Amino acid sequence: MKLKWTLINIDYLKSVDLFANVSPRSLERLATLIYTRSFRRGQRIFENGAPAQRMYLINSGDVRISREVPGFESEVLAVLKPGGYFGESALMSDGVRSADAWAQTECELGIIEGHELKAMMDDHPEMAEELLWVFVRTLARRLRSTNQRMANLVEDMHR
Repeated sequence: MKLKWTLINIDYLKSVDLFANVSPRSLERLATLIYTRSFRRGQRIFENGAPAQRMYLINSGDVRISREVPGFESEVLAVLKPGGYFGESALMSDGVRSADAWAQTECELGIIEGHELKAMMDDHPEMAEELLWVFVRTLARRLRSTNQRMANLVEDMHR
């Protein structure tokens, strides 16, 4: 496993949709938590049902989020590109992963450990408020997208 600490540019963090409206001060704090790891094409990043202990930012490469559906082939839920992120929803709920994540191409990911993020948020309530609102908006957007996919699936089944 190749891990390395990389100085994360605050402008880069602002370019990640998740952090676009987070204050520079909070981004500076957040940047101190991030380390990077490289993944080979086809390497599993995490699997469905595994404990959710970290979230990921895509620095380079593509990541495929998929789920095995009994009786069907693996369902691709999303292919995420540089600037994307994943793993934040289970992290906020102390849950488990709800899908598999695979390196679709060789990629480098920024990684934020959940326990470190939670400790920092406990120490800096203003940062916690900013980030929690960001996570809520992200979850709402993803829920709307999932609802639309389900509606499309039901519609297709009735055709």
